[in-house]
Amino acid sequence: MNIRLGLCSILTVVLLVGAAWAAETLKPQRPKGIYSFDIKASSEALVKKLEERFTFPTAMVVMVREGEVLIRAPEGIPLGLEVTVYRPGKPIVDKETGKTYPGFDTPVALVQVVRREGKLYLAQVVQAWGKIEKRYKVEPPQMIYVRVTPPKVEEDVKVDPKELATVLDFALGESLFFRLLGPNEALPPHAYGIVLHPVVTSAGTLPVLGCYVDSLVTKRSLFALQESVKLVKTASYAEIMKKRTLMETGEWEGYQAALASRVFKEKFYSVAVADVDGDGENEIILLGDKSLNIYKLKDKEFQKKYVYKLPIYGAHAHRYLRVDVADINGNGRPEIFVTSVVENIFSGSGFISPYLASMVLELHGKKFKVLQKKMPYYLMVVHPSVGDRPPVLLAQKMGEYEPFEGPVLQLVWKSGKYVKAPKPTYSFISKLDHLYGLTWDDFNLDDRLEVALLDKDNYLTVYSTRGKPLWESPDSLGVVKYDFFYQTPRFPKAPAMKNFDPEEVAKKRYIPRRLVTAYLEGEGKVSIFTVVNDIPSFVLAGIKLEAPWRGVNGRVIKLAFVGSGKAYGAYFDILWESPKFKDLYAQDLALGDVNGDGVLDVVFLSYNKKVGKMRIDIYPVPGV
Repeated sequence: MNIRLGLCSILTVVLLVGAAWAAETLKPQRPKGIYSFDIKASSEALVKKLEERFTFPTAMVVMVREGEVLIRAPEGIPLGLEVTVYRPGKPIVDKETGKTYPGFDTPVALVQVVRREGKLYLAQVVQAWGKIEKRYKVEPPQMIYVRVTPPKVEEDVKVDPKELATVLDFALGESLFFRLLGPNEALPPHAYGIVLHPVVTSAGTLPVLGCYVDSLVTKRSLFALQESVKLVKTASYAEIMKKRTLMETGEWEGYQAALASRVFKEKFYSVAVADVDGDGENEIILLGDKSLNIYKLKDKEFQKKYVYKLPIYGAHAHRYLRVDVADINGNGRPEIFVTSVVENIFSGSGFISPYLASMVLELHGKKFKVLQKKMPYYLMVVHPSVGDRPPVLLAQKMGEYEPFEGPVLQLVWKSGKYVKAPKPTYSFISKLDHLYGLTWDDFNLDDRLEVALLDKDNYLTVYSTRGKPLWESPDSLGVVKYDFFYQTPRFPKAPAMKNFDPEEVAKKRYIPRRLVTAYLEGEGKVSIFTVVNDIPSFVLAGIKLEAPWRGVNGRVIKLAFVGSGKAYGAYFDILWESPKFKDLYAQDLALGDVNGDGVLDVVFLSYNKKVGKMRIDIYPVPGV
């Protein structure tokens, strides 16, 4: 396929909804027995139909009339579709090798296929950027942005519109054809758009999920799709109602709809939740590679409120690793603690060893105030959920050969800056090996603290403050490899090699994931929240090999103390986990009420490997 170049080099499509229903009504018959509505399967089936609608082989213009073109399509083109006409580019010949490469195609017009005439298709020109001629190519959109309006559901159909909207967003986000567009997000320049409205109607005895598709550019109605719903057989009506109740309380082990979801183009490494602007409502703080972004969730919409451009010191490779929030200086406003590292780089005379350059910010009005910068520490906040225990700011220096070196310190605010505490709040702090992958709380509710810690193999162990192991997870929680930096102190000078690549000698250093605790009154337990990735594997010739293509199933899990035993002084178990999606790579999480309903929420940050984008999903915390 030739490379596209020109005014509409990246053809994008936005799906909006809101025209007349044009497809025939489906009349499926209800099977015998009791069945429930499977929103997830129905949404995936509808998205698959949309994909098929936008798929056809390259066609060719065979005749041009005033305002119209005739197109020859070997396998047909769906009627109503708006497609692009391209002027073929001239082949490019490599003078040194003599090889010929495809030229750059240029879009010249947007046309809508209106009817079939024998083996040809008649299309009307709706936009023209150049002259259309015979033998020009006709192809479907290559990138489709999707904007979904609130679903319309008939009164007699027992389907929650909010749940349907969330599940449909998931299905579209998992597709390679589509990319979600926020309600107020502008269409990219020179982009073509269509719009999609989901509708659930009652056809016969079964509901039907469908959608209208209109053009955002021409405001024309394009086509309509319907998909007969998928039904899941259950034992009784009482079981259906029990399942619905469990879903509403967040305890259902199957699919749980998210409160809100969004896919981001920016790269984010860490997330936190706090009321940083003092308006009485929590914000979502996202740490990227170039900026600190603060969002407010309003009616499922992520509204960007504040942005802080992060500093890059000199020409060094600067990597931002983690964000924490807490009111450590005691002024009633949470500070934002940003951990960052300047990686090793080659500067002619040799490698510059990596060093930490962390910083602390505070939001005053609409401006950020830097309280301290270039701090030579990793930073982390631990805030127990039980008792009147204040948050603690921890710090540790970087090692020469390993990420962490020296004792874990507690920092306090004194004389306008953060300094080492004369005496830690808890004596066990100085005995900790490293920051991150740890937390503490009163898990047994006996007015004594216990420490939860991840080891190098990602097994979770709960210790007493004296170092006695109380419980160890039976399985590894999987790897989280997104937060890392390069460290190469062993190579003071570059090796004599052509096309030298520092990554070939630099070693990746991974930062352990976040552990967060919360006391949930509904369960009467202190729970540990963290992110998990599976490590799918297979055995070949007696050797265990990883198989990431089988899905990493990134998710959030909630563990809690469930009893005591002889082997260990305590037993913990997984009481809840967020939905599994094989292409989602779990990265970070935060807890806090982000929609103002008084219920604790979990904000889940992940990376969608399939589309190469960051993703945020917000779930209500079960057991509150």
